Amino acid sequence: MRGSSSPPPHASPTVIDAHCLPHPSPRKPNAGFLLVCTLVALDLALTNIAVALLAVAIQQCIVATNPAFTVTIESIVRRKLAHPMIYFVIIFLCTGETCPCPLSTLTPKPKPQPYP
Repeated sequence: MRGSSSPPPHASPTVIDAHCLPHPSPRKPNAGFLLVCTLVALDLALTNIAVALLAVAIQQCIVATNPAFTVTIESIVRRKLAHPMIYFVIIFLCTGETCPCPLSTLTPKPKPQPYP
C-alpha cells in the first residue's frame, strides 16, 4: 500500500458528532450573584434614605466633591498622574462649590412675625 493516498493515522481529522455534545441548559442564577445584587440594592436604598435626611446644602457639598474622588481613584488605579491642570481645575471647582455650603446652613433663620 505504498501508493495509497490515505493519510497516516495520526493526521486524521477529528470528527465531533453533534449528538454527543451536551445540550445547552438554562443556567440557574448563581446564589453569590443574587446576594451581591441584593446587597447593592439595599446599599443604594439606605444611602438615598440617609442623604434625604441631610440638608440640601450638605448634599450639594457631597455631590461637588465627586470629581475629586474620581480623579484620585483613577490616579491610584492607573498608577499614573494626570496633567497638573486637571488637578488644579478639580480643586478649584470643588472648593468653589463646598466653601459656601456650610455657611448657608449656619445662617440664622428669620423669626416668624406674630400676627397682630
